[in-house]
Amino acid sequence: MSRHIVIVNNQLGTATILGIMLERSGFTVMRIDNALAALKVVEEITPDLFIISATLPGINGIELCKQIRLQSRLMHIPVIILASRGDLSEIEQGFEAGANDCLIQPVLCHDLLVTIQRVSQLNEHTRCTAADCIPI
Repeated sequence: MSRHIVIVNNQLGTATILGIMLERSGFTVMRIDNALAALKVVEEITPDLFIISATLPGINGIELCKQIRLQSRLMHIPVIILASRGDLSEIEQGFEAGANDCLIQPVLCHDLLVTIQRVSQLNEHTRCTAADCIPI
């Protein structure tokens, strides 16, 4: 079964390259260019993972991560924040917002795939509901 990943990135080139890397690795990918559109899409679908650029126009990626974490249906889904090179504050803010991991752009394919595998495995071991969130 293919895993569904939502990439939220307003940089067309970056989103395309990430999408191609992931599709070639067997993932189904949806590319979205802003946070409002992403929030609308996840009303209809539930992805297996989000990859979100920290620097989105309007609602930024950090705020989008916070909004995902507030929704009980989405709060358990892994989030990877893509931070700008040299901006350590984006990494810190990403983790504070509830991201499972942060990577610095540009991202190498191997690093992205290893991170996806790691956060997905961790998520499987700690998945819970809001009422009984206890790691297993």
